[in-house]
Amino acid sequence: MKLFVTVGNSTEPFNRLMHWVDSALVETDLAVEGVCQFGASTFHPRLLRPVQILTRPEFENELSRADAVICHAGVGTLFLAMREGHVPMVAARRSAMGEIINDHQLE
Repeated sequence: MKLFVTVGNSTEPFNRLMHWVDSALVETDLAVEGVCQFGASTFHPRLLRPVQILTRPEFENELSRADAVICHAGVGTLFLAMREGHVPMVAARRSAMGEIINDHQLE
């Protein structure tokens, strides 16, 4: 399975999502490969190729090649993932956890 994980271009890290993905991948028996666009996060899943930033064409290429998408609740990311035919697994950034300036993704 080819997985694409992305946290968008926020200046705040999203280590909580990175740890969730890492734990899930380590615990699964599935053969998983793919890319993790980790942005400002200081941790990234060990079993995926880490990329800090992707250009728009690179981002769209990863979406088109992915079997599954895990992402933050950014409207642009969600729109592009759904346009590509994905039903993404989504996690909202939380302001109380220092992941974003307000809870607009949760709302």
